[in-house]
Amino acid sequence: MQTSSLAADEVGKRIVARRRVVEFTQERLAEKAGQDLLTIRRAEHGATDLRLSTLVAIAGALGMDPGELVTGLTAEMVPVRQPRSENRRRLKAERSQHPDAERGA
Repeated sequence: MQTSSLAADEVGKRIVARRRVVEFTQERLAEKAGQDLLTIRRAEHGATDLRLSTLVAIAGALGMDPGELVTGLTAEMVPVRQPRSENRRRLKAERSQHPDAERGA
């Protein structure tokens, strides 16, 4: 799996390390945290930026403070993304330049 960011990768490593300490399977962690197994797998592989509520639920299930999962992370570890409104404007501009591409012509 491709990582979402260096921060997501680091959080994933911390989740795996703690899960092993408490001797949980991914399935058990998912159950205790009230999350889908796929969410746990993606989190552990750094393939997703977790929602705050998911991060808190996972930390709680692992018996740890959520801060332990994010301590030391920096803004440089997260790629800068365009706001969704910027993406929409860019796509609209591209489509107006190539109107036939939208219809598959």
